[in-house]
Amino acid sequence: MSIYKWPKSVIWACERIMRNFLWTGDPASKKLTTKAWHNLCCPKDKGGLGLTRLENINRALLLKLVWRITSHKDHLASFLKAKFQCRTGNWISYYKQSSILGGLNGQFKLWKIILGG
Repeated sequence: MSIYKWPKSVIWACERIMRNFLWTGDPASKKLTTKAWHNLCCPKDKGGLGLTRLENINRALLLKLVWRITSHKDHLASFLKAKFQCRTGNWISYYKQSSILGGLNGQFKLWKIILGG
């Protein structure tokens, strides 16, 4: 989850298993729910259980990877920086065959907005 952007269908299937387990104790059996999933993901003081949506976790972990690439000097950060940055320091915008780049592209744009650039 911290390297790849998960497809919405996979996130939905995982959250369905979580919902079924929460209501019945069995991930495979479905039961009529008494409260909507998006309400359960609210903070406790607003009536939810404080659960975090998997889509938000995935986005946060990808942003953490972008932060690591931009601010650290370790081997992984250096490798990914060399692979996904041009010599001018800008992130590549052309197609490069990589299973990681697809998830990071949107996060690079968000990172630029956060930094105000």
